[in-house]
Amino acid sequence: MLFGHAEHGFGDLGVSISVLIYLCLAALATTSLALWRIWPDVNLRKAAEGLELPALLQRARGPAVAAGGTVGVLGLLLVLSVAALGRDLAATNLAPATVLVVFWVGGSAASFVVGDFWRLLNPFLATARLADRLRGRAARRPARGPDAWWLPAAALLVFVWYMQAFHDTTSPRSLAVAAGGYTVVFGTAAVAWGAGWIERNEPFAAYFDAIGRAGILGLDRDGQLVLRPPATGLATISRGKRAAGLAIVVIGWIAFDALRFSGFWADVQGDSSGWALTLMSTIGLLWMIGVVAAAYLGVARVAEMLGARPRWSLAPAFSSTLVCIAVGYTLGPFIDRLVFDSQWVFAQLSNPFGHGWDLFGTAARTVDYDTPSATALAWTTLTILVVTHVIALVTVHDSARRRSGSTPSTGTSGTTAIGRVVLPFSALVYGSLILAVSIVVGA
Repeated sequence: MLFGHAEHGFGDLGVSISVLIYLCLAALATTSLALWRIWPDVNLRKAAEGLELPALLQRARGPAVAAGGTVGVLGLLLVLSVAALGRDLAATNLAPATVLVVFWVGGSAASFVVGDFWRLLNPFLATARLADRLRGRAARRPARGPDAWWLPAAALLVFVWYMQAFHDTTSPRSLAVAAGGYTVVFGTAAVAWGAGWIERNEPFAAYFDAIGRAGILGLDRDGQLVLRPPATGLATISRGKRAAGLAIVVIGWIAFDALRFSGFWADVQGDSSGWALTLMSTIGLLWMIGVVAAAYLGVARVAEMLGARPRWSLAPAFSSTLVCIAVGYTLGPFIDRLVFDSQWVFAQLSNPFGHGWDLFGTAARTVDYDTPSATALAWTTLTILVVTHVIALVTVHDSARRRSGSTPSTGTSGTTAIGRVVLPFSALVYGSLILAVSIVVGA
């Protein structure tokens, strides 16, 4: 249950939902006004060039990548082993919380703030690099695999389907089968098609690359490690269709998770169980993803008509906006799970298989549910939603400026050209924030 914990604490804020929404919208409105004032002097893509880090750190990248890849492979093997051989209940098995909370939510947070961490730890990318190195010694090139913008989104949808629609996710054994199948598919692809294919088509590599552009660490055009201002790297997302497809799947996933616990959905699914429940949930999940896709494409089409742009030219260009919204929808409602479940995962690392071990002396540790307080978590949730949507609004203006080739300083024609494109996408951001706040507060 993704939103269950997020509701705690909002009743203690002493503020009605309408006031909370007004406060959040005021933050966006202030941002919008400020952007029109300062935007002629702002260029996110130029700022994203950043400051090249010292040579010592550049030289350390190679060993760090090798060590990170080793850690990633060992971590994957541990999760598979614990899921297959540990306790057969999600609430007491280390694997489900590790995948959903530590990897997915924690990884999203780390990537959005610091940079693409998965590039360092990705076991499939590590395998592909090794295969490429061996091929290079044999003077052979990797085979050309299937390469389409929708491939990573489709693969992510399979992961989301298992987490959200499959009826037997309470058993870690099903996770072992699902994760094992994923490992076989992408491990084989890594060996056959190489690191370049994995970077573009392995869903977590593609998604964490997109949200990692917001982080303060990144790579410049020459592959050098740079320190850059937060969020500026979002202007450098080069695979717009891939990023948009992945973000749509994530937002649709979170939206359906909220819908699942509504009275409406309870009436729809009735007493369904087993594969009948899976079928109903699959239909609901695809429906919500379709709604999100239709809303985004509809907004893009309106912007194209208002700005006299070619059909379907703007949807990929504004993918960074969707990426920010997806991160907000992931982190905001889920922040309490990250705080509490990660404590439990850390303690259970000493006893991963449930055999009474205490390898690192942490098995007796308990989760502190009082720190931070429920009220603090509620405000943190709202802050995350506002900040990610403020950044989304910034990307709207930046993308519109770059697509129009003009700035407000160019006069009335420039302002009008940007405004016609900015307006529909800004409305999308405002509407998304209203929906997100309504969901997490429990309206």
